Amino acid sequence: MRRTLLVLPLVLALAACGKSSPKIDNATVLRDSVTKAAATSSKVDFTVATAAAGQDVTTKGTGAFDGSTGEMSLTVAGQTVQERITGGVVYLQLPGQSGWYVVKLSDIVGTSFQASSNPGDSAAFLLAADKNVTKVGSEKVRGASTTHYRGTVPLDAQHLAKIGGIARNAIQKLVDSGTTAIPFDAWVDDKGRLVKMTETVDVTVSAVRAHVVTTLERYDFGTKVDVVAPPKDEQKDGSQIVAALKSQTG
Repeated sequence: MRRTLLVLPLVLALAACGKSSPKIDNATVLRDSVTKAAATSSKVDFTVATAAAGQDVTTKGTGAFDGSTGEMSLTVAGQTVQERITGGVVYLQLPGQSGWYVVKLSDIVGTSFQASSNPGDSAAFLLAADKNVTKVGSEKVRGASTTHYRGTVPLDAQHLAKIGGIARNAIQKLVDSGTTAIPFDAWVDDKGRLVKMTETVDVTVSAVRAHVVTTLERYDFGTKVDVVAPPKDEQKDGSQIVAALKSQTG
């Protein structure tokens, strides 16, 4: 009996050694982090740095969003544009002008204003991430512990099929401009939420090749977001703005 008791722990130990821990799928973690971050409100900062035709232009935005509802202060070339987004409509207040231009969110897909009208959509392409994702290591973002991932999302039909909504239409614009993949870096916090992302693309805008680096940060999750449309008497037709934006994107 004693011998049996002595052998049993050894058998159990050997059995345990034979069991392999499940392999962590980086792409699954990343995809889940996009969904978790989008499931609650947060403050948002983003930067779009564009280099084209020997010129560098940086656009910066800061605001707060809850799904597709939010507000944003957008600064480029020393000028600031105020945005309110609610009910599928973007209200724009331009520098030095009174009132708010009214633009449908669906009308500005692929333009320079799309990223600011729903910054969370900028990360939607990560929903198509698969085997091309590696773990870089542990890093701090805004003082919080995160895991840094790096990878590339190909923009072929198979991967595009995993992206829906307005984000899908915007990425199609990249494909049409000749972009075949999006290299990225992503940071996921200890609650499994995407808190930072950078993406790099080369696009053609009005026959000019541009190198664009977009950085998105989400923080203060659960922040209150209360956005209302401007009064009717302050609203103006934004069709001319839409036409100008689309002419810029070729």
